[in-house]
Amino acid sequence: MSADVVRTLLQQLAQDHMLVLQPGSAEILMAMPFSAVPTTFEVETERYRTFGNCVWDAFGIGSMLGQAVRIRTSCPCCGVSLVIDTDRLPDDGSIAHFALPAARWWDDVAFT
Repeated sequence: MSADVVRTLLQQLAQDHMLVLQPGSAEILMAMPFSAVPTTFEVETERYRTFGNCVWDAFGIGSMLGQAVRIRTSCPCCGVSLVIDTDRLPDDGSIAHFALPAARWWDDVAFT
């Protein structure tokens, strides 16, 4: 395929909310639940490390792969480091906070 055809197909996938492109280019930023760039949601699988776009996507990576994962992140309010093993979720009252309702995530999905 030519580069123009690939760019057109990537634009269509972005319009269909299948992925997110870098602003002003045809480079992939997000292919949910994966991030193409480092984020504060590092996900360790049995075979490799990758990044989720948010905590929701970090959990989604393990779910999509059908395996437990380790998520390394930090509290955005106080900066405390957090490690979440999805095969044994914490019972210390921890919560995940979503700043916007899911219905509004695509208003600015790179921010959300």
